[in-house]
Amino acid sequence: MVGGCAAQCECACPLPRIADGLLPIFVGVIGFRIGALGCQWLRLLSWFPLPLPLPSSVETIVCIAQGGYCVMVSWRVGLCSRRPKPIWFVWPTFCKLILVDSTRGNKHFFNTKTRDEVGHSDPLYPFETCRIQIIPKIKSKTDLSAPHTIHCLGSEIIISMLGDARGNAPGGYLHLNKSFEIMGRWENSMGDIKFGYDFWYQPRHNVMVSSEWAAPNTFMPGFDLEEVGHLKYGREIHLWDFEKREPKQTFYLGEDGLVPLEVRFHHDPDSSHGFVGAALSANIIHWWKDEQEEWQWEKIIDVENEPHPDWPIPVPGVISVILLSMDDKYLYFCNWLHGDIRQYDISDPHNPVLTGQVWMGGLLERAPEVNGVRVTGGPQMIQLSLDGKRLFVTTSLFSTWDNQFYPDIRTNGGCMLMVNCDTENGGMEIDPTFVVDFGKEPNGPSRCHETRYPGGDCTSDIWI
Repeated sequence: MVGGCAAQCECACPLPRIADGLLPIFVGVIGFRIGALGCQWLRLLSWFPLPLPLPSSVETIVCIAQGGYCVMVSWRVGLCSRRPKPIWFVWPTFCKLILVDSTRGNKHFFNTKTRDEVGHSDPLYPFETCRIQIIPKIKSKTDLSAPHTIHCLGSEIIISMLGDARGNAPGGYLHLNKSFEIMGRWENSMGDIKFGYDFWYQPRHNVMVSSEWAAPNTFMPGFDLEEVGHLKYGREIHLWDFEKREPKQTFYLGEDGLVPLEVRFHHDPDSSHGFVGAALSANIIHWWKDEQEEWQWEKIIDVENEPHPDWPIPVPGVISVILLSMDDKYLYFCNWLHGDIRQYDISDPHNPVLTGQVWMGGLLERAPEVNGVRVTGGPQMIQLSLDGKRLFVTTSLFSTWDNQFYPDIRTNGGCMLMVNCDTENGGMEIDPTFVVDFGKEPNGPSRCHETRYPGGDCTSDIWI
């Protein structure tokens, strides 16, 4: 995503709020890296194409343009889960892009069929808005607000909603049909769950795991450390009976699991292993089912806090995202405040091995400038190519938090970099030829957040 203003705090930011949008980025993959060949804006309601001839073979990714509002995007239509084998099989029905707006709560659905399918001659045929669900309708029908994570459920869709209609926790799950119409709430019960955030399910084990951030009324204005001590931020993950649609077990992670955000199961549908990144305590938590069919958890990675001359306390890493390669060999995560991206070999999920680390931006300023661009912010969201060799990194977390920790981002904007990954022996290096400076985009400075591959990717696909 890209944006220029803080959500719900216009008085704190003198810059005009820009519209949210989509930014397709075309990357040459013909034997060598040639960086970003070009880009174009897709506003939520209008399209401004730039004249750009496409090469015969490109890799396309889509980045979300954030005006302080939209925070999550996913490809969804029909049966969008993948078969376990062949591993790179792609369903031909990934033709709808869902973009949700966490603060206003609207959802935008885009038709992304190719120009050949729609009979359009423009090589940069714009995505077509096919439906918009607005928040008053969602609130009145479900008492939910603040959408976040999107996953498909056969031909239907589930979206985690972080709050009720008034912005209080715990929220719930919005259920849409294949025509993107509201069916109601997906869950039958929220049990004793205090907060919502991310979720992932593993159908063969009849389990869904969900994590916790905070109530929208808590996190939207910005971060207050005292509110963690007041238990206004999560420290639990929840295991659900997926068929019954209700939570059945909770893991209290305590000080090792402060603000558990992104959750991931192995892509292997038979595996019970999964991981969550605890943002504030900067730990990776691993869960699995033991030989007695009981669920267990353990802390497997601990990122030490780092001293900073301008901070009264050591700076935590703030693990904002985790990602598993499609073959489940590597775990990647970002320390948004420290400024590093890490790669771990998790062939043995109980004993991860650090195999790669690169730096960009961050408060520690170990790499304040990369590829000629001053990085304002830190590595925040990541997306991995299906062959595991290219990791795309963006820098904006949430506009109010951006403004709090990296105030210069309001004038400098964000950037996207690409990290080349060694899939055989491990290791990473920032590609010296690739950079997208969102501070120089039209109507910028802008910020970049979520990235997706057309046709599915490592962070959206669930195999059945």
